[in-house]
Amino acid sequence: MSLRSAAAKLYRTFFPLPVPELDLKTFAVMDAVLKPVSNAIDIGANRGEILAQVLKRAPQGAHWAFEPLPSLYPELARKYPNVECRQIALSDQAGTAAFHWFPKIDGFSGLQRRKIEASAQQQSIEVQVETARLDEVRDPGLPLQFIKVVEGAEYKVFRGAEETLRRQRP
Repeated sequence: MSLRSAAAKLYRTFFPLPVPELDLKTFAVMDAVLKPVSNAIDIGANRGEILAQVLKRAPQGAHWAFEPLPSLYPELARKYPNVECRQIALSDQAGTAAFHWFPKIDGFSGLQRRKIEASAQQQSIEVQVETARLDEVRDPGLPLQFIKVVEGAEYKVFRGAEETLRRQRP
């Protein structure tokens, strides 16, 4: 069985819908780099689907999850009590920023407004969220093996994590 097939089978165990190609690639990377004691960060954790997969592969590691949406954060923190959950959006500067929330398809929400088909179900609501730099909110001495970054926010997140990336090379 190929790595891709194995990842698809594992994913379907928890999520019966078709597996997005991006998730399959993410699972393959996690399989390659995560060990039971690895430490990881989920940036834009949403409901924790990817975080759950990290915890399966690295159950003894230290993990952080960042989710700025007030509608999602409380459940994420409750569902993952052993994960350091923070209700902030990681970016290249600390402060506050406009966050574009799509209530019907919250996985498309983010600091950058995504270009998706406009309809009543896909209208975004602008909410103000707290922002921080990853370099300023995590222990720089703790090794880090894996970072998952929400699609569309990579540039600002990585700018705010330059020291972490340079030192840790996750």
